[in-house]
Amino acid sequence: MEWIKKIFIGHRVSKQSRVPGKHNLVKFDRIKNISIIAANEAEATEAQKALPSHWPHALNLHFIYKEKNPATECFDYMDFNLLGKPNEKIREFASHTTDLVLVTQEEMDPLSAHLLQMLPKVYRVGFFNEANQVHLDFMLKKENISLTENIDNLIKYLKKIN
Repeated sequence: MEWIKKIFIGHRVSKQSRVPGKHNLVKFDRIKNISIIAANEAEATEAQKALPSHWPHALNLHFIYKEKNPATECFDYMDFNLLGKPNEKIREFASHTTDLVLVTQEEMDPLSAHLLQMLPKVYRVGFFNEANQVHLDFMLKKENISLTENIDNLIKYLKKIN
């Protein structure tokens, strides 16, 4: 049944259009809630450790990463019905108040892109990949350094444009 889900989710993602000005950029010093969409647990943990140092106030960090596991911080095709509609765990993640979304994946898979679509007005940042241009508002080329250092660079430039 997973192949049917892949088809429906892939179709939904391919229909997404880029509408300029669609996502709200919250002033940098007012960002308090950040959602992280990661490829795996290690990236999610590293992003959680890297982000707080850029703000003088406490942040509420929510993360989810792709893994076939029933845990609340994991997601996979099993968390969507045959038509690509999310289950309660995914709807709960999408319902968090979010000022900024950080995507740690350089090559976003259709499932992560579909999850990102569920956060329609939130400003999205991540790492450059031509395919990600439709999904992310601000991207920076990932360098051959640690994820923490890449996140530091991304946030540094986000702060400059804000």
